Amino acid sequence: MGRAHPLLRSNRNLFLARGDQLLPDDFAHELVLVLQERDGLAVFTGCSHQGILNMVEAVIRAFPGSPIKAVFWGFHLVLLPTLNFMAGSREEVRGIGMRMLEYPLQCVYTGHCTGSNAFHVLKGSMGKKLEYFATGRTVTV
Repeated sequence: MGRAHPLLRSNRNLFLARGDQLLPDDFAHELVLVLQERDGLAVFTGCSHQGILNMVEAVIRAFPGSPIKAVFWGFHLVLLPTLNFMAGSREEVRGIGMRMLEYPLQCVYTGHCTGSNAFHVLKGSMGKKLEYFATGRTVTV
């Protein structure tokens, strides 16, 4: 996929077993699911280990000119193994939110591994474009 944006610290404790070695995970196996409809795209990212900005930019390159109606799921902004800390500084997380506003996105639904601290920082940047997506919630796009 290629990365224009660096990975955050949240990935530093995640590894792949290669033979008898543990190597830093490169997340080459991570997928993005895109549903293409007449009025735009719905993007599902899982935990966004590649970085949400890298993943959204990959979708924009693959579907040039298509608006993105919604992006769903986590931004992997919790710092493992301690879930109460953000994987980046407030400025870095705020910057992710500001950059997301530059993309042709209508709405972003996040939760899970974004973490509550990062969600509140992102919400301050993204306002109404960002919503929390909890277990059991439904959304029509």
